Amino acid sequence: MPTERPEVATKANEKEPKEPPFLDQLREGGMSVNGLAERLMRESYKGLHTHIEIPSAFRHCRLRGRVVDEGTLTSEKIRQLCEEHSPEIINPDEVQLQAMNFLLKLTRGDPRFCEGGDPLRPKVGAYLYGPPGKGKTHILSAFGMQMKALLKDDLTETMRTVKSRLDLAYARCNKAVDAQKGRSEEFTIGGAGAAGSKDVGLEYAELLRELKTTPVEKLRKQQGGGTTSVAELERAFTVEVEECRRYIASHRSQPTNVLFMTSGDYCALNSDPESHKEALRMIRRAPVVIIDDLNPLASQEQTSALSNLIQDRYNTGMFGTFISSNIPPGEFAGLDENLVASLRDRMDVGFLSFDFTESRNWRKTVLKRRVEEMQGAVAASTKDVPIVQGWGDEDRPS
Repeated sequence: MPTERPEVATKANEKEPKEPPFLDQLREGGMSVNGLAERLMRESYKGLHTHIEIPSAFRHCRLRGRVVDEGTLTSEKIRQLCEEHSPEIINPDEVQLQAMNFLLKLTRGDPRFCEGGDPLRPKVGAYLYGPPGKGKTHILSAFGMQMKALLKDDLTETMRTVKSRLDLAYARCNKAVDAQKGRSEEFTIGGAGAAGSKDVGLEYAELLRELKTTPVEKLRKQQGGGTTSVAELERAFTVEVEECRRYIASHRSQPTNVLFMTSGDYCALNSDPESHKEALRMIRRAPVVIIDDLNPLASQEQTSALSNLIQDRYNTGMFGTFISSNIPPGEFAGLDENLVASLRDRMDVGFLSFDFTESRNWRKTVLKRRVEEMQGAVAASTKDVPIVQGWGDEDRPS
Protein backbone atom coordinates (compact mmCIF):
# COMPACT_ATOMS: atom_id res chain seq x y z
CA MET A 1 0.00 0.00 0.00
CA PRO A 2 1.26 3.42 -0.78
CA THR A 3 2.39 5.30 2.23
CA GLU A 4 0.63 8.51 3.08
CA ARG A 5 2.57 11.62 2.32
CA PRO A 6 2.92 14.02 5.22
CA GLU A 7 0.90 17.19 4.86
CA VAL A 8 2.87 20.13 3.64
CA ALA A 9 2.41 23.16 5.84
CA THR A 10 0.77 26.03 4.02
CA LYS A 11 2.07 29.55 4.22
CA ALA A 12 -1.03 30.50 6.15
CA ASN A 13 -0.09 27.97 8.87
CA GLU A 14 3.57 28.89 8.95
CA LYS A 15 4.64 31.25 11.68
CA GLU A 16 6.60 34.23 10.52
CA PRO A 17 10.06 34.28 12.05
CA LYS A 18 10.27 36.64 14.98
CA GLU A 19 12.22 39.79 14.20
CA PRO A 20 15.43 40.16 16.21
CA PRO A 21 15.57 43.04 18.71
CA PHE A 22 16.54 46.36 17.16
CA LEU A 23 19.71 46.51 19.27
CA ASP A 24 20.88 43.15 17.89
CA GLN A 25 20.13 44.28 14.33
CA LEU A 26 22.17 47.43 14.88
CA ARG A 27 25.12 45.52 16.29
CA GLU A 28 25.04 42.95 13.49
CA GLY A 29 24.91 45.63 10.79
CA GLY A 30 21.44 44.67 9.58
CA MET A 31 20.10 48.12 10.39
CA SER A 32 21.54 51.60 10.93
CA VAL A 33 20.41 54.13 13.52
CA ASN A 34 19.12 56.31 10.69
CA GLY A 35 17.25 53.33 9.28
CA LEU A 36 15.65 52.67 12.66
CA ALA A 37 14.60 56.32 12.99
CA GLU A 38 13.05 56.23 9.51
CA ARG A 39 11.23 53.02 10.37
CA LEU A 40 9.73 54.58 13.49
CA MET A 41 8.59 57.55 11.40
CA ARG A 42 7.01 55.23 8.82
CA GLU A 43 5.06 53.50 11.57
CA SER A 44 3.24 56.79 12.14
CA TYR A 45 1.77 56.60 8.60
CA LYS A 46 -0.78 54.02 9.85
CA GLY A 47 -1.19 52.44 6.41
CA LEU A 48 -1.63 55.80 4.66
CA HIS A 49 1.73 55.74 2.83
CA THR A 50 0.18 56.40 -0.58
CA HIS A 51 -1.88 59.32 0.68
CA ILE A 52 0.72 61.47 2.43
CA GLU A 53 2.11 62.65 -0.91
CA ILE A 54 0.38 64.44 -3.77
CA PRO A 55 0.13 62.12 -6.83
CA SER A 56 3.11 62.60 -9.14
CA ALA A 57 0.85 63.65 -12.04
CA PHE A 58 -0.13 66.79 -10.08
CA ARG A 59 3.08 67.77 -8.28
CA HIS A 60 3.78 70.43 -10.90
CA CYS A 61 0.62 72.35 -9.97
CA ARG A 62 0.84 75.80 -8.39
CA LEU A 63 -1.72 78.19 -6.95
CA ARG A 64 -1.31 80.83 -9.63
CA GLY A 65 -2.66 81.76 -13.03
CA ARG A 66 -1.09 82.83 -16.30
CA VAL A 67 -2.69 85.19 -18.79
CA VAL A 68 -1.93 84.47 -22.44
CA ASP A 69 -3.42 85.67 -25.71
CA GLU A 70 -4.62 82.37 -27.14
CA GLY A 71 -5.13 83.99 -30.53
CA THR A 72 -1.42 84.71 -30.89
CA LEU A 73 -0.06 81.38 -29.68
CA THR A 74 2.59 80.02 -32.01
CA SER A 75 2.52 76.42 -33.19
CA GLU A 76 5.52 75.68 -30.98
CA LYS A 77 3.83 77.16 -27.91
CA ILE A 78 0.62 75.23 -28.60
CA ARG A 79 2.65 72.03 -28.89
CA GLN A 80 4.45 72.86 -25.63
CA LEU A 81 1.20 73.55 -23.75
CA CYS A 82 -0.28 70.28 -24.99
CA GLU A 83 2.71 68.08 -24.28
CA GLU A 84 4.01 69.66 -21.08
CA HIS A 85 2.19 70.24 -17.82
CA SER A 86 1.57 73.89 -17.08
CA PRO A 87 2.05 74.73 -13.40
CA GLU A 88 -0.49 77.55 -13.72
CA ILE A 89 -4.16 77.80 -14.61
CA ILE A 90 -4.17 79.44 -18.04
CA ASN A 91 -6.43 82.52 -18.28
CA PRO A 92 -8.21 81.82 -14.97
CA ASP A 93 -11.76 83.04 -14.57
CA GLU A 94 -13.28 84.68 -11.48
CA VAL A 95 -14.30 81.42 -9.76
CA GLN A 96 -10.89 79.84 -10.27
CA LEU A 97 -9.23 83.00 -8.94
CA GLN A 98 -11.51 83.03 -5.89
CA ALA A 99 -10.75 79.39 -5.09
CA MET A 100 -7.00 79.96 -5.41
CA ASN A 101 -7.21 83.15 -3.34
CA PHE A 102 -9.01 81.36 -0.51
CA LEU A 103 -6.54 78.46 -0.42
CA LEU A 104 -3.58 80.84 -0.52
CA LYS A 105 -5.00 82.64 2.52
CA LEU A 106 -5.10 79.30 4.34
CA THR A 107 -1.47 78.50 3.50
CA ARG A 108 -0.50 81.93 4.87
CA GLY A 109 -2.38 81.40 8.11
CA ASP A 110 -4.85 84.24 7.63
CA PRO A 111 -6.53 84.48 11.09
CA ARG A 112 -9.92 85.05 9.47
CA PHE A 113 -9.71 81.50 8.11
CA CYS A 114 -7.27 79.76 10.48
CA GLU A 115 -7.41 79.33 14.26
CA GLY A 116 -4.62 81.34 15.83
CA GLY A 117 -3.10 82.04 12.42
CA ASP A 118 -2.10 78.36 12.12
CA PRO A 119 -2.45 77.02 8.55
CA LEU A 120 -2.98 73.53 9.98
CA ARG A 121 -6.04 74.66 11.92
CA PRO A 122 -8.43 75.84 9.20
CA LYS A 123 -11.81 77.09 10.38
CA VAL A 124 -13.53 76.05 7.18
CA GLY A 125 -13.09 73.69 4.22
CA ALA A 126 -13.85 74.01 0.51
CA TYR A 127 -16.13 72.28 -1.96
CA LEU A 128 -15.15 72.73 -5.61
CA TYR A 129 -17.75 71.37 -8.01
CA GLY A 130 -18.39 71.30 -11.73
CA PRO A 131 -17.64 69.19 -14.83
CA PRO A 132 -14.23 67.53 -15.34
CA GLY A 133 -11.37 69.50 -16.84
CA LYS A 134 -12.09 72.84 -15.15
CA GLY A 135 -9.01 72.94 -12.89
CA LYS A 136 -10.49 71.63 -9.62
CA THR A 137 -7.93 68.86 -9.10
CA HIS A 138 -5.11 71.18 -10.24
CA ILE A 139 -6.06 73.77 -7.61
CA LEU A 140 -6.49 71.30 -4.73
CA SER A 141 -3.24 69.51 -5.64
CA ALA A 142 -1.39 72.83 -5.63
CA PHE A 143 -2.90 73.60 -2.23
CA GLY A 144 -1.78 70.20 -0.94
CA MET A 145 1.75 70.77 -2.21
CA GLN A 146 2.01 74.06 -0.31
CA MET A 147 0.62 72.53 2.87
CA LYS A 148 3.14 69.67 2.63
CA ALA A 149 5.92 72.23 2.26
CA LEU A 150 4.79 73.87 5.51
CA LEU A 151 5.16 70.52 7.27
CA LYS A 152 8.59 69.76 5.88
CA ASP A 153 10.70 71.77 8.35
CA ASP A 154 8.85 70.43 11.40
CA LEU A 155 9.05 66.84 10.17
CA THR A 156 12.75 67.24 9.44
CA GLU A 157 13.29 68.49 12.99
CA THR A 158 11.30 65.56 14.40
CA MET A 159 13.43 63.10 12.44
CA ARG A 160 16.62 64.85 13.59
CA THR A 161 15.53 64.62 17.24
CA VAL A 162 14.63 60.92 16.97
CA LYS A 163 17.93 60.11 15.25
CA SER A 164 19.88 61.98 17.92
CA ARG A 165 18.13 60.21 20.77
CA LEU A 166 18.61 56.77 19.25
CA ASP A 167 22.20 57.51 18.28
CA LEU A 168 23.03 58.60 21.83
CA ALA A 169 21.32 55.61 23.43
CA TYR A 170 23.08 53.20 21.06
CA ALA A 171 26.46 54.87 21.54
CA ARG A 172 26.07 54.66 25.32
CA CYS A 173 25.33 50.94 25.14
CA ASN A 174 28.41 50.31 23.02
CA LYS A 175 30.61 52.50 25.20
CA ALA A 176 29.41 50.72 28.35
CA VAL A 177 30.19 47.32 26.82
CA ASP A 178 33.67 48.48 25.76
CA ALA A 179 34.34 50.00 29.18
CA GLN A 180 33.18 46.85 30.97
CA LYS A 181 35.44 44.74 28.77
CA GLY A 182 38.31 47.01 29.76
CA ARG A 183 37.50 46.61 33.44
CA SER A 184 37.30 42.83 33.02
CA GLU A 185 40.77 42.81 31.50
CA GLU A 186 41.95 44.76 34.53
CA PHE A 187 41.36 41.70 36.69
CA THR A 188 42.15 38.89 34.26
CA ILE A 189 45.26 40.25 32.59
CA GLY A 190 46.87 43.17 34.30
CA GLY A 191 45.72 42.61 37.85
CA ALA A 192 44.59 45.30 40.26
CA GLY A 193 47.87 47.15 40.08
CA ALA A 194 48.40 47.06 36.33
CA ALA A 195 49.31 50.31 34.63
CA GLY A 196 46.28 52.14 33.31
CA SER A 197 43.80 49.93 35.16
CA LYS A 198 42.77 52.83 37.39
CA ASP A 199 41.92 54.95 34.34
CA VAL A 200 39.78 52.17 32.86
CA GLY A 201 37.94 51.69 36.13
CA LEU A 202 37.36 55.40 36.49
CA GLU A 203 36.13 55.61 32.90
CA TYR A 204 33.59 52.85 33.55
CA ALA A 205 32.38 54.42 36.79
CA GLU A 206 32.07 57.86 35.19
CA LEU A 207 30.25 56.37 32.23
CA LEU A 208 27.69 54.68 34.49
CA ARG A 209 27.08 57.99 36.28
CA GLU A 210 26.74 59.73 32.92
CA LEU A 211 24.29 57.13 31.58
CA LYS A 212 21.56 57.70 34.15
CA THR A 213 19.15 58.90 31.48
CA THR A 214 15.40 59.03 31.88
CA PRO A 215 14.81 55.51 30.49
CA VAL A 216 17.47 54.11 32.84
CA GLU A 217 15.97 55.88 35.82
CA LYS A 218 12.56 54.42 34.93
CA LEU A 219 14.05 50.94 34.93
CA ARG A 220 15.86 51.54 38.19
CA LYS A 221 12.68 52.72 39.90
CA GLN A 222 10.77 49.71 38.57
CA GLN A 223 13.48 47.42 39.95
CA GLY A 224 13.77 49.23 43.29
CA GLY A 225 17.07 50.96 42.62
CA GLY A 226 20.48 49.34 42.40
CA THR A 227 23.57 49.77 40.27
CA THR A 228 23.22 50.66 36.62
CA SER A 229 24.59 47.76 34.57
CA VAL A 230 25.21 47.16 30.88
CA ALA A 231 22.12 44.93 30.84
CA GLU A 232 20.09 47.83 32.23
CA LEU A 233 21.47 50.13 29.56
CA GLU A 234 20.50 47.63 26.89
CA ARG A 235 16.98 47.47 28.29
CA ALA A 236 17.02 51.24 28.48
CA PHE A 237 17.71 51.34 24.73
CA THR A 238 14.48 49.41 24.17
CA VAL A 239 12.69 51.89 26.44
CA GLU A 240 14.20 54.74 24.43
CA VAL A 241 12.79 53.26 21.21
CA GLU A 242 9.32 53.27 22.80
CA GLU A 243 9.89 56.83 24.05
CA CYS A 244 10.71 57.86 20.48
CA ARG A 245 7.52 56.21 19.23
CA ARG A 246 5.52 58.21 21.77
CA TYR A 247 7.40 61.38 20.90
CA ILE A 248 6.56 60.95 17.19
CA ALA A 249 2.91 60.11 17.93
CA SER A 250 2.44 63.11 20.24
CA HIS A 251 4.28 65.64 18.09
CA ARG A 252 2.18 68.41 16.60
CA SER A 253 3.55 67.80 13.11
CA GLN A 254 2.69 64.40 11.66
CA PRO A 255 3.28 63.07 8.12
CA THR A 256 -0.47 62.37 8.08
CA ASN A 257 -1.45 65.98 8.86
CA VAL A 258 -2.11 66.53 5.15
CA LEU A 259 -3.78 63.68 3.23
CA PHE A 260 -4.75 63.46 -0.44
CA MET A 261 -7.01 60.71 -1.75
CA THR A 262 -9.75 60.07 -4.23
CA SER A 263 -13.25 59.32 -3.02
CA GLY A 264 -12.68 55.74 -4.23
CA ASP A 265 -9.54 55.45 -2.08
CA TYR A 266 -11.44 56.46 1.02
CA CYS A 267 -14.37 54.17 0.30
CA ALA A 268 -11.99 51.24 -0.27
CA LEU A 269 -10.54 51.77 3.21
CA ASN A 270 -13.98 52.26 4.71
CA SER A 271 -15.27 49.01 3.14
CA ASP A 272 -13.16 47.06 5.65
CA PRO A 273 -13.16 49.27 8.76
CA GLU A 274 -11.77 46.61 11.08
CA SER A 275 -8.61 46.09 9.00
CA HIS A 276 -8.11 49.83 8.48
CA LYS A 277 -9.17 51.07 11.90
CA GLU A 278 -6.03 53.14 12.53
CA ALA A 279 -5.97 54.59 9.00
CA LEU A 280 -9.61 55.68 9.24
CA ARG A 281 -8.96 57.20 12.65
CA MET A 282 -6.06 59.21 11.23
CA ILE A 283 -8.25 60.43 8.35
CA ARG A 284 -10.90 61.63 10.79
CA ARG A 285 -8.35 63.54 12.87
CA ALA A 286 -6.00 64.88 10.15
CA PRO A 287 -5.99 68.71 10.03
CA VAL A 288 -6.20 68.75 6.22
CA VAL A 289 -7.91 66.06 4.12
CA ILE A 290 -8.22 66.53 0.35
CA ILE A 291 -10.73 64.24 -1.37
CA ASP A 292 -10.66 64.35 -5.14
CA ASP A 293 -13.20 63.23 -7.73
CA LEU A 294 -16.50 62.71 -5.95
CA ASN A 295 -18.68 61.99 -8.98
CA PRO A 296 -22.31 61.09 -9.80
CA LEU A 297 -21.34 57.48 -10.51
CA ALA A 298 -20.50 56.95 -6.84
CA SER A 299 -22.60 54.26 -5.22
CA GLN A 300 -24.96 54.91 -2.35
CA GLU A 301 -22.43 53.25 -0.01
CA GLN A 302 -19.70 55.60 -1.21
CA THR A 303 -21.73 58.79 -0.87
CA SER A 304 -22.98 57.64 2.53
CA ALA A 305 -19.41 56.92 3.71
CA LEU A 306 -18.18 60.31 2.55
CA SER A 307 -21.18 62.07 4.07
CA ASN A 308 -20.46 60.40 7.39
CA LEU A 309 -16.80 61.40 7.15
CA ILE A 310 -17.73 65.05 6.58
CA GLN A 311 -20.05 65.00 9.58
CA ASP A 312 -17.60 63.12 11.81
CA ARG A 313 -14.80 65.55 11.05
CA TYR A 314 -17.07 68.54 11.58
CA ASN A 315 -18.35 67.17 14.92
CA THR A 316 -14.77 66.73 16.19
CA GLY A 317 -13.68 70.21 15.13
CA MET A 318 -11.73 69.12 12.07
CA PHE A 319 -13.00 71.64 9.53
CA GLY A 320 -10.16 71.27 7.00
CA THR A 321 -11.93 69.01 4.50
CA PHE A 322 -11.42 69.94 0.85
CA ILE A 323 -13.41 68.20 -1.87
CA SER A 324 -13.54 68.33 -5.66
CA SER A 325 -16.73 66.94 -7.13
CA ASN A 326 -19.08 66.82 -10.10
CA ILE A 327 -22.04 66.99 -7.70
CA PRO A 328 -23.52 70.30 -6.45
CA PRO A 329 -23.36 70.72 -2.65
CA GLY A 330 -25.74 68.48 -0.76
CA GLU A 331 -27.17 66.71 -3.82
CA PHE A 332 -26.03 63.23 -2.88
CA ALA A 333 -28.15 60.62 -4.58
CA GLY A 334 -29.68 57.70 -2.74
CA LEU A 335 -29.27 59.07 0.77
CA ASP A 336 -31.90 59.30 3.44
CA GLU A 337 -33.63 62.70 3.38
CA ASN A 338 -32.70 63.42 6.99
CA LEU A 339 -29.06 62.62 6.27
CA VAL A 340 -29.11 64.90 3.21
CA ALA A 341 -30.63 67.72 5.27
CA SER A 342 -27.99 67.26 7.97
CA LEU A 343 -25.24 67.17 5.37
CA ARG A 344 -26.49 70.37 3.76
CA ASP A 345 -26.37 72.05 7.15
CA ARG A 346 -22.75 70.96 7.53
CA MET A 347 -21.95 72.20 4.02
CA ASP A 348 -23.57 75.56 4.75
CA VAL A 349 -21.55 76.25 7.87
CA GLY A 350 -18.34 74.27 7.21
CA PHE A 351 -17.46 74.84 3.55
CA LEU A 352 -16.89 77.60 1.06
CA SER A 353 -18.40 76.44 -2.23
CA PHE A 354 -16.96 77.26 -5.65
CA ASP A 355 -19.03 76.53 -8.75
CA PHE A 356 -16.77 75.66 -11.70
CA THR A 357 -19.68 74.81 -13.99
CA GLU A 358 -19.12 77.79 -16.31
CA SER A 359 -15.32 77.82 -16.05
CA ARG A 360 -13.37 77.33 -19.25
CA ASN A 361 -11.44 74.16 -19.89
CA TRP A 362 -8.27 75.89 -21.09
CA ARG A 363 -6.56 72.62 -21.97
CA LYS A 364 -9.45 71.65 -24.22
CA THR A 365 -9.20 75.09 -25.86
CA VAL A 366 -5.49 74.61 -26.54
CA LEU A 367 -6.02 71.06 -27.80
CA LYS A 368 -8.69 72.36 -30.16
CA ARG A 369 -6.25 74.99 -31.44
CA ARG A 370 -3.70 72.25 -32.05
CA VAL A 371 -6.22 70.27 -34.12
CA GLU A 372 -7.09 73.42 -36.08
CA GLU A 373 -3.38 74.02 -36.70
CA MET A 374 -3.01 70.45 -37.94
CA GLN A 375 -6.09 70.79 -40.14
CA GLY A 376 -4.70 73.99 -41.64
CA ALA A 377 -1.30 72.42 -42.20
CA VAL A 378 -2.90 69.52 -44.08
CA ALA A 379 -5.06 71.82 -46.19
CA ALA A 380 -2.11 74.06 -47.08
CA SER A 381 0.23 71.27 -48.17
CA THR A 382 -1.77 69.17 -50.63
CA LYS A 383 0.88 70.03 -53.21
CA ASP A 384 3.21 67.75 -51.27
CA VAL A 385 1.25 64.73 -52.48
CA PRO A 386 3.07 63.17 -55.49
CA ILE A 387 1.04 63.71 -58.72
CA VAL A 388 1.62 61.77 -61.94
CA GLN A 389 0.40 63.26 -65.27
CA GLY A 390 -1.33 60.85 -67.65
CA TRP A 391 -0.85 57.13 -67.95
CA GLY A 392 2.58 55.69 -68.41
CA ASP A 393 3.03 52.19 -69.79
CA GLU A 394 3.93 50.93 -66.36
CA ASP A 395 0.85 52.57 -64.73
CA ARG A 396 -1.77 51.70 -67.41
CA PRO A 397 -4.47 49.41 -65.98
CA SER A 398 -4.67 46.01 -67.63
